[in-house]
Amino acid sequence: MTSFKSNNLSSKIELISTLLQKVPSYELSEEYEQIRSTYSSMLHYMIKGIDDPNSRQIYTSLHRRCHVLFYRINRIQRIQTNDSEKYTTTYKSTMTSSLQSLFANLKSYCEKIKEFKSDFKSHIREVNYDFEELIQNRQDTLSNIFKKIWTSDVFNKSDYELLTNSLESDSIESYDKSVIVSGVTLALLEMFDEKKMMFLFDSYNHPDVSIRMRAIVGIVLCLRQYNYEIKHFSSIESCLSLYYDSPDFINDIFVVLMQLEYSTLTSQISEKMRNDIIPSLLQSGKFKRTELGLTEIDDYMTQNGENPEWHHIDKSDKAYSKLQEMMELQMDGADVYMSTFHYLKNDLFFNDISNWFMPFSLYHPHLYNIIQNMHFLPSSFKDLLVHAPFCSSDKYSFAFMLNNTGEAGQSLINKSLSNELNDDELKEHVKDMKEESNKSSDISRQYIQDLYRFFTIYPFHYQFNNPFDKKNKSFSPLNIDIMSPLLSHSEDILRLADFYMRKEQYKEALDLYFSQNPSEISSSPSIWQKIGFCQQKSNDLKSAYNSYCISYSLDSNSSWTLKHLAHVSYQLKQYDESEAYYDLLLMGNPDNIQYLKRKANCLTQSKRYSEAIPLLYKIYYLDETCLDVEKELAFCQLMSGNFEKSKDIYIKLTKEYSNDTEILMNLGNVYYCLGDLENSYKLFNILYNQLSSLSDQKQIFKRMFVESSKALKPLSIDMLHYQMMYDSVIMTVL
Repeated sequence: MTSFKSNNLSSKIELISTLLQKVPSYELSEEYEQIRSTYSSMLHYMIKGIDDPNSRQIYTSLHRRCHVLFYRINRIQRIQTNDSEKYTTTYKSTMTSSLQSLFANLKSYCEKIKEFKSDFKSHIREVNYDFEELIQNRQDTLSNIFKKIWTSDVFNKSDYELLTNSLESDSIESYDKSVIVSGVTLALLEMFDEKKMMFLFDSYNHPDVSIRMRAIVGIVLCLRQYNYEIKHFSSIESCLSLYYDSPDFINDIFVVLMQLEYSTLTSQISEKMRNDIIPSLLQSGKFKRTELGLTEIDDYMTQNGENPEWHHIDKSDKAYSKLQEMMELQMDGADVYMSTFHYLKNDLFFNDISNWFMPFSLYHPHLYNIIQNMHFLPSSFKDLLVHAPFCSSDKYSFAFMLNNTGEAGQSLINKSLSNELNDDELKEHVKDMKEESNKSSDISRQYIQDLYRFFTIYPFHYQFNNPFDKKNKSFSPLNIDIMSPLLSHSEDILRLADFYMRKEQYKEALDLYFSQNPSEISSSPSIWQKIGFCQQKSNDLKSAYNSYCISYSLDSNSSWTLKHLAHVSYQLKQYDESEAYYDLLLMGNPDNIQYLKRKANCLTQSKRYSEAIPLLYKIYYLDETCLDVEKELAFCQLMSGNFEKSKDIYIKLTKEYSNDTEILMNLGNVYYCLGDLENSYKLFNILYNQLSSLSDQKQIFKRMFVESSKALKPLSIDMLHYQMMYDSVIMTVL
């Protein structure tokens, strides 16, 4: 689509004129002429010096009309030039029906279904309806409404009133209203429409939480996509300003922002599940693969608050650690089931675009007979399926898969459930799941997962602009101008910043931390810790050091801050400061090997070799398996002039690590310093031959000699003879 971001009204009018030449339309051409004529008159009056108090309002209105016209032109051009595109074929398939007639039919079918269910419960058989035919007609009508809305032009007043009336109608069920909200959202993601946007705000006021959460997800997606356009629509800005005064709206929008951001990580999580977690669990031999993943995993992940210690699990076991990782991902809201259900979307059900947005219902005609014929599953299984922690499209996939397993598969599932839970326990489990599934955050999470699946798996998904594409900006309020009032909610913003930090999106996290009033963060050591951590991970070490210093000045008892100050100081080559910080850490933990190692590194880097030696002996005493410590000790003995001690250590190391080039080089240096040139030459020659497998053998050997000559310079060795030692190896080879 052609860009339309210019703030210059004449440029927009000129672009529209060009587009209209390719898309003949009397209605749109007339609208264009009215815009152009009105603006020409405004300019004429301005030149004449005539002051119009409404000029700014009219100017904004013309911008708004240009945006609407621009999207309408692009829509018509798309329909006229892309015959095979799903959008075009769907539009043409619904041309003969009107929204008014479709809604009238939907209302009639919904009323008859309610009547049938009511009579069925009261055992009255006076109503002679074919129930299966009713639900099929209702579903077909709802699907057509969805498609009609999705491919519609901008709403006029009657369209808007029709949808808002349906939203308030007691005759139409929440199931249908949810689908209508999704249809409007999908239509908005195709082209901007002020009235459709206002309908989403109306939907957020609905008492049904499932409708409300679908609406706010759509609102957030559209606010981000139309960040530029919305500033020209005061009705939307006014509506949002009212909602920003609602604590519930603020809470919901922050939840949705985090869930949407998390959804963009789904591909990485799926890859991790597929290539790391599941293979590790299978290799453990403790789990078996099923069509949905692994047996026992879901039981393990849904233990009702039991103490993990009761299960006597070996926590060093790799399978345990992978299960823990999977649990943490799921509890954090990650889509851990995408990797499984991705391959279960081949049923004809998913060929219909509207079915990707249908809330899970046992009365969906594609599912109704399947459910009725599941005689080999427990009576509570239907409730278990309805309230399972999967998104709707995955529940449909699961039900279709169960149908394909036949009687034998269903009997096996029944047996498995019976072995795990008795009837009362199963009912209690369903009750817990129902309470969880009714939470607004759970509803929005599952709906977002449905959206993600549609935009990544639907057969024609490549024809859509995917809002979850990593190429798009993040869902941070800082990227959405109209969400700037959210920045005043410090607690929520800081929680969102923490979320970005945990997900390793450090730039977004830092931007949010620094978006806050300095007074909010100036006295908080933990916030400065997080800022420093993000800066360190972003390799901005100087800034990280300063942030850690601020945090430490506010709380000098934090060993975490002290440890990071020591480490960053070392990375900045501020070795004296780093050593001082490690000394402070060692005061509370004098035998900590990592702290001792780091302090020794500081002394070595500062060329205080003799001071490092007793420290290195202490580390070696605490851990004799530490190769790096022995190598560093041998080097410090060399640089302190203790050549015999250095030689003894290096000879010991060569017996265990005969191919270590660093050890061979330094042992050769020790022999050179001792005046044993024959052994020195032998070691250098062995080293050179070991490098023969490398294409740049000679360059590497030369570089090692140059670095050694710099290091050995304080020992006052004869550099000319040392250079000649290098030449002797090279000349011998030649």
